[in-house]
Amino acid sequence: MFNLVRGGASAAVEKLKVLPMQAASSITATATAVKNDAVTSISKQVAKVDKVFGFGDEYFLCIPSIGIELKLKDDEAIVHKIFEGWPAALSSFLAVGDKVTSIDGLLVHDPDRSSSDIASWIKSTVAGEVGCPLWLEVNPIGCATTPFQLCLVRLSEQTGISTSEDGVIDCGIELCAEERSAESSEGWRISGLVSGGAAWLAAQSCREGIPLLSRGDAVLRVDGVCPTDMNHCAQLLCSADGAGRYERVEIEIRRGEERVVVPVVRCPRIHPDSIAAALSYKAEAARWPPMP
Repeated sequence: MFNLVRGGASAAVEKLKVLPMQAASSITATATAVKNDAVTSISKQVAKVDKVFGFGDEYFLCIPSIGIELKLKDDEAIVHKIFEGWPAALSSFLAVGDKVTSIDGLLVHDPDRSSSDIASWIKSTVAGEVGCPLWLEVNPIGCATTPFQLCLVRLSEQTGISTSEDGVIDCGIELCAEERSAESSEGWRISGLVSGGAAWLAAQSCREGIPLLSRGDAVLRVDGVCPTDMNHCAQLLCSADGAGRYERVEIEIRRGEERVVVPVVRCPRIHPDSIAAALSYKAEAARWPPMP
């Protein structure tokens, strides 16, 4: 059923182009049908895994149902790409370079297996019915964030959530131009979270132990850099020329008397017409329990 291909990149990545969401209720209806073992045309679809392609001892595995491409090397699975409008992107916590340490509770690391063997094992593990969850344990790259779990609900290849076409890749934060933080002369106050932006997506999730940004927080530093003015602060929060897509930024904030470091993954903003669909997906993913 699956082919192992060495050499060129898989053309199947083209399947990941974001398409308009069908109906916002379709995700909920699909997941409910799966939970109740109902026989519907959608719940019987199998979330496919595309071909593996490799170079030397590196293999790349594209998983359309959750919108992710993994790089497999030295018995590790590293997030190589995240595709707009799909579960991995909508999670708002996964970043390029993160290490996936387990899938559905099964450890990826095994020094006795080759990258090719691990690729075959992951293919068989992630294949499942559309609307069903996939649990990942993730070790985030290069930050103080502790390892965390993600529940991603598989989507069909005909389903996706549209993102804005303005090319903005940022943290989705609005800064108040009128005043600085009331608590001190330091920092630039957050006046709001942009609907469909990175910080807004994260705020729709209930993530125990992971701090979230909120209105009224004062931005002190971005990746350790103290902004010299509000424009500089906005530049640090955005990515230049579309670079930095799905990269994690550490934002140090002041909240009352407390200083907190909040990780945010830069991403394109959800298109206004797809906000309801994004909320529906986030709500459905939150229905599932922690990893069994």
